[in-house]
Amino acid sequence: MSQQEGDLEERRMKRKNRRRGRKNKYYAQIDHEDDQEANMAEASDAEEHLQVIKEQEEEEENLRKAVAAEAAKQQEIAANRKKIAEEALAQKQAQEMAEADLRKKKAYDIEQQALAEQKDHVEKQLAQAKLSKQLQEEHLRERQSAEAAAKLKAEQLAKASAEERAKYDKAEEERKAKLSKDQAAQAKLDAEAQ
Repeated sequence: MSQQEGDLEERRMKRKNRRRGRKNKYYAQIDHEDDQEANMAEASDAEEHLQVIKEQEEEEENLRKAVAAEAAKQQEIAANRKKIAEEALAQKQAQEMAEADLRKKKAYDIEQQALAEQKDHVEKQLAQAKLSKQLQEEHLRERQSAEAAAKLKAEQLAKASAEERAKYDKAEEERKAKLSKDQAAQAKLDAEAQ
C-alpha cells in the first residue's frame, strides 16, 4: 500500500469515527475542511488510480509486445535451427549419396578388372590349348610321316631283300648246276680213263 493510499484510508476512518453532535463551530469547520480534503484526495486518488491502471495497461501491453517479440524471435531462432538442420541433413544425404556412388563405382571397377583378368586368363588358356593342339597335330604329322617313311623303307628293304634272295637263289642254282655238270664231266673222264 502506498503512502497516499494510507493517508486516504486514514481520512476515511476519521470521517467514519467523527463524533456527531459536537457544538463547537470550529469542529464543524474542521470537519468541513477535512471532507473537502478527503474529496480532493479521493479525486486525486481516482486520477492516480486511473493513471496506475493506464500505466499497468501500458506495462501489460509492453509485456505482451515483449512476449510477442520474444515469441517471434524464438520462432525465428527455431526456423533458423530447422533450416540449418535441414541443410545439414541435405548435406549429409548428399555426402552419403556421393559415398554410395563412389562405392558403387569402386565395386564396378573391381568387377570390371576381375572380368578383364578372367577374360585374359581364358584367352591365355585358349591360346595355350590352341598351341598345344597345333603341337599335337604337328607331332602327329611327323609321326605319320615317319611311319610312312619307315613303311616305305621297309617295303623297299623287303623288295630289295626279295631281289637279293632271288639273285642268291639263281646263283646257287647256277652253282649247283655247274657243280653237277663238273661232276658228270669228271665221272666221264674217270670212266674213259678206266
